[in-house]
Amino acid sequence: MKIKNIASFSLVKISHWIGPVTPVSYHQTIIRAIDCRQSSDYRYEFIIRTVIMLYTGLVAAFLALFIDRTDLYLMRLIHESFIFKLGFHPKFGKIMFSCHVLVIMFGLFIVYVRYKMPLSEKGEILIREVFTIYYNKGNIDSNGRGHLKDCDPVTLKRLKQIVQIGEFLMRFGPILYGIVATSYLLVLTYLESIQPPSNVAVIIFDYMIVVIGTITGRSIVSAAICIIFSYLTELIFFQYQFSYWNHVLNRINKHKDHMPPRWCRLLLHSFLQHHDFMIKWLFAVNNQINFIYCYVFVFLFPIHVIMSDLMVFHSNEFAFPNLLLIIIYVSNLTIWPSIIVAWLPIQLHRNIIQINQTLYTLLAIDERQKFRLMTFRCYLKLQTYTQRLTSKTIQIGINIGPFCVTHYLALKFVLSYISYFMFIHQLFQKS
Repeated sequence: MKIKNIASFSLVKISHWIGPVTPVSYHQTIIRAIDCRQSSDYRYEFIIRTVIMLYTGLVAAFLALFIDRTDLYLMRLIHESFIFKLGFHPKFGKIMFSCHVLVIMFGLFIVYVRYKMPLSEKGEILIREVFTIYYNKGNIDSNGRGHLKDCDPVTLKRLKQIVQIGEFLMRFGPILYGIVATSYLLVLTYLESIQPPSNVAVIIFDYMIVVIGTITGRSIVSAAICIIFSYLTELIFFQYQFSYWNHVLNRINKHKDHMPPRWCRLLLHSFLQHHDFMIKWLFAVNNQINFIYCYVFVFLFPIHVIMSDLMVFHSNEFAFPNLLLIIIYVSNLTIWPSIIVAWLPIQLHRNIIQINQTLYTLLAIDERQKFRLMTFRCYLKLQTYTQRLTSKTIQIGINIGPFCVTHYLALKFVLSYISYFMFIHQLFQKS
């Protein structure tokens, strides 16, 4: 009985390292990533998933290099397999396998970030506080040191929604993964029974690609979800906190004639403390996100351009499984990067700019009224602070390389994407 329990426990543990196959809550996954990063279990999970991805990448690279070598016995067997016939177009097979190699390289980078790149210390504290609010419905910190202790209700609502979405994906994602993997295996078994291959090696190759491919896809998706929702929590917190303080400054500016000067000074002093704390925290987070964003563009930008061209101009040349695979690639690479890399950083930068503009207006009005709302010392501090925040050499926000993500940068990126897309289309036309 004891041996059976040990065997079942080991099987569950190995399946979690590989997949994970077993559903794990979002709360458990993120807290484990924070607390157990140096544990041996965590290292084993990282090593096993990395080895599986390296193996998948080597297979894809081999097929990309030797796809046209039908004189090789191994390639003749692969060309007979159902996976090769259903999944890859003979004309664009080399291109699609090359894209798969880039996807595996991106997956290796994502797994590295997931297991080896910790969050900022303030980010870990924030995530713990969000979980405390969501699950315990209690106070954050009795000593008043929590990041969310004086947080406005709108920010708390958005942070709770992130936890809800994360829990849904982490709970039901493995179940969906199991359904997809089982469906692939059943369809493959049915096709093998209708038209048996000439060699057992072909059957082994088919099943190997299905199993390893689904495991690799699940590992990349689960790692990406953990990274996205961890940094999404911090970005949402930044965005709505800056929006809240902009609202406070607008209220001071609107009701300055009816508010006692002492209240205005206290609010401005509180704003100065909170805003300075948030900017320092944002710089620390930006160093990590900038590193991730740069590699995301290196790996995913060529894949998106190539797959978009195949989907738009060559869809008639693909069978349904090929076209479905391309559509999945393009839709995922369009939706998630647009939200995480573009929309959220642009909104964050816009809120910071609005705060600076409102503060400048308030300072200009108070200067004309001979410092009724604040002391001259506080006025000079705020004046110096706003000049530093609106510096043209260092824009405050989320960067991609040396450039801050703004509406102007997004427009430049769209124009660059169109030119690169037309260049790739001309290459395909010539070939």
